[in-house]
Amino acid sequence: DLAHRTLAKLAASHESIARTLGRHDEEVAELRRSNELLAERRRDNEMDLFKLGELAHENSGLLNERDNAVRRAEALAREVVELKEDLAEALKRAGRLQAQMAEAERERSDTQRRDWQWRDRCEQLDKAVLTAEGQMQWMRSEIDRYKGLAAEAQARS
Repeated sequence: DLAHRTLAKLAASHESIARTLGRHDEEVAELRRSNELLAERRRDNEMDLFKLGELAHENSGLLNERDNAVRRAEALAREVVELKEDLAEALKRAGRLQAQMAEAERERSDTQRRDWQWRDRCEQLDKAVLTAEGQMQWMRSEIDRYKGLAAEAQARS
């Protein structure tokens, strides 16, 4: 009964770890998608910066347009810096999640190993019970046989 309860607890723990791993996998996938979108946005922003630079050079005579382009380029540069910071933070978070996933996988492996150990121990105990029951039956038959011999001896005397 203890072995079955322990086995049930281990199975529940195993399922919980598997769910946690699943959630971590989903979160890592979401971070990767977000990272790809940020990288694409960065490339677009850098392309915009490049185009703005070309326009500023070609239209150097138009001071007002150049000033607007410079402001836009500065805003885009700040956005690129922010995106780089966001990307760096997302990569750190992805690294932490991967470390958590690795730890959860180690825990799952340990739990699985302990589960197999408990299963083996339960099988050993089941075999021991069967052996003890067999020995008990044999002993009962021996006791019955000796009682019969004693009764015969007593009847003869």
